Amino acid sequence: MSKVFYIVFVLLLSACGGGFNPDLDQPTQKDDSADKPQPPKIIKQFSGQKVELLNSNNLVFENQMVQGTGLFKFTDSFERPEMGFNFNLDFELDANSEVRLISFADENLNNGVELIFTPKGDKLKITFQSTETKQNLTPFFRAVVSAKAAKLSIDIHNDHSSLPHIIIWDENTHKEVFDSSLAGRGFGKYWGLELVEAKVNFANVSEPKDDH
Repeated sequence: MSKVFYIVFVLLLSACGGGFNPDLDQPTQKDDSADKPQPPKIIKQFSGQKVELLNSNNLVFENQMVQGTGLFKFTDSFERPEMGFNFNLDFELDANSEVRLISFADENLNNGVELIFTPKGDKLKITFQSTETKQNLTPFFRAVVSAKAAKLSIDIHNDHSSLPHIIIWDENTHKEVFDSSLAGRGFGKYWGLELVEAKVNFANVSEPKDDH
């Protein structure tokens, strides 16, 4: 009798273990978010270089210049964040315009070293911004810079410990107007520009003008 009971018990146990378990045997839900097509990158040509539009409200690229409002990065990245480069900018501002140079930033142009150019009357106001601070640099200028048609050569040395060293030359007068170290390094390998109702005629990057 006990032998029969044992056989029946084993058969029942097998049936329970091999049956459908609604908690374990539900079909696997496929995460198809990775299969969804990503919006295509918008690539333009500017100053002989490829740029990717990150936010292009009404940017117009024509005749090797760009104007309007929007944000774009240059597709060629730096080798590493701990480097120094010279940035050449030629731009024009109206009363409500702004040009923002973003350097040593991540691929979305965040966490970088920024210089913000705005007009104050007919003079140029320059504000420094990083992950650590924001500071108006204009009171420390050695000469007045015109806001109407600015041509600047800017060294940004992001390889000086935690204090990036910035030197600015006014190419219209060939004078050095600013030289100081400021708090807050950039953490990325990209650079780009953000415009607010502004016009940029030229922008490029090269080896530092003051190599030290």
